[in-house]
Amino acid sequence: MKIGIVVHGPEVVDSGQAKLILDKLSSMYDNLTAQLGGSMGKTAVIDAGFENLIDINGCLKPSQSIRHLEKIENCDIVYLLTQSKSVDNGHIFGNMVIEKLDNPKIPVLQIETQGSGVIIPWTKNSTNHAKPLSDLLGLKILTPVNIASGIYKNGSTIKREISGVSPGECIFLNGIIIGRSESNKVTIVVDNGFIKSIEGGTIKQHGVEKLHQYDGRVPVDIENAWIKTGLLRRSCNYSPLVKCNSTGNNDGFRAVLIDHDADNCFDLAFKVDMAVTVGDDTTIVAADIFYRFAVPVIGIIDGDRDVAFQNMCIYPGTCILKSKPGYDDILGKKIGNEIFNGEKIVDFYTMESFKREIIYLGGEIIESVIQY
Repeated sequence: MKIGIVVHGPEVVDSGQAKLILDKLSSMYDNLTAQLGGSMGKTAVIDAGFENLIDINGCLKPSQSIRHLEKIENCDIVYLLTQSKSVDNGHIFGNMVIEKLDNPKIPVLQIETQGSGVIIPWTKNSTNHAKPLSDLLGLKILTPVNIASGIYKNGSTIKREISGVSPGECIFLNGIIIGRSESNKVTIVVDNGFIKSIEGGTIKQHGVEKLHQYDGRVPVDIENAWIKTGLLRRSCNYSPLVKCNSTGNNDGFRAVLIDHDADNCFDLAFKVDMAVTVGDDTTIVAADIFYRFAVPVIGIIDGDRDVAFQNMCIYPGTCILKSKPGYDDILGKKIGNEIFNGEKIVDFYTMESFKREIIYLGGEIIESVIQY
């Protein structure tokens, strides 16, 4: 049989459970293919040196990864490998993934490694596979329960409940911090695609504006949006690894503009010599990712940072420009229009001349410059 494994999130990699389980599955099956579901576990796979074990080239959601393994890789069975905040959270997450699959033809089982761990046979044709997997891994079998989606509609208003929340956690929606929780029960309220309130939490208005692209007024698909609370990477048990030197542009210096879309850093890391990042949280996440590829950043921030990103790494040559409060996005737009000419990537002469051009453009908007 051909076995597919979808590894979700950094925690299962950082804890060592992903390697342990992949090794045990390899002892039972000869034909194994593993890939990352989602993008937030990529740095964990790189830091662990597991790129030969887990494919991180794609950026598919877990449900899309399962479909890919079923229909493109022709796998006979798929395991969803997770380490959630709790077994209950893992159960809820697995249920959400299965709901998006629309009756997969092959068996799908979840291996949740939090605590003592459980195996959840999600599809009817997966029950017979649960016992041998349980014997191999030494995990109990948990009967799957169909959990309510937590999405409620009333006319143009949609409410989406968030599970597994603790007070004081950041709320990420499609990678952007839109607020902070104040209780264990948090609900995002959306009207006609626009966030109106967070029940059980407080809104970060600037983050909501970013999410809707300011004057662009772009609505969000709250039913299918990626939502996470807490830290982007909970574990501190890892050592950041520089994967390689940037290839960049052989004829000169190449830079990329990352404006609140840090997830795209992985796709661009091999193609650039420097990144300009706009926003405090974006700069924190992007600098940490680009470190793995020996790429420094010019971070445009204004000090409204929300996320505490443990062990964040900053590659030498990085330059942080602190603007007046609320002016980081204004400067980002100026850089995008006047230096990048509306493009994503620009070729320049040298790194130092590029830095000088941006600092000059910022003028009085910039309050301080920190060089690393």
